[in-house]
Amino acid sequence: MLRPMTMEDIPNVAQLMALMYEESVNYHKLSFSWDRVEEVCRQTIEGGFALVYDQGDGVIVGVFGGVVYEPTFSRDIMASDLVFYVHPNHRGYVSIRMIKAFIAWSVGKGCKLISVGVTAGIDNDRVVELYESMGFVRAGNSLMMEV
Repeated sequence: MLRPMTMEDIPNVAQLMALMYEESVNYHKLSFSWDRVEEVCRQTIEGGFALVYDQGDGVIVGVFGGVVYEPTFSRDIMASDLVFYVHPNHRGYVSIRMIKAFIAWSVGKGCKLISVGVTAGIDNDRVVELYESMGFVRAGNSLMMEV
């Protein structure tokens, strides 16, 4: 079931984020912080887009967090994802429903643009294809350097 994330979901979302961290090629180079996951979840619940996919038994298998903001050069608003992750056993239908919900939320907020990123290194090409199939277009590149 797709539903808003609640404060009670944070421990289960944190477990899912730990799985994402382990699966990620890029972010696994950083240390994992349970406190930071909790902090971001709280902030997103209070002032952004915070969505989970609950199997029905309290097990969270998908999470999508996003924000609305004014870019540096405009008073128009746009939305951006903070995190989007679906458990490997539930990708596909769950992913599509979560992205559609984020688009609807962004439109409802009056956003003129929606920005999403693909940087974790988990099936990047497949995720880009999914976004493109839903109307997103490539708008640049994201580069990282380990220091």
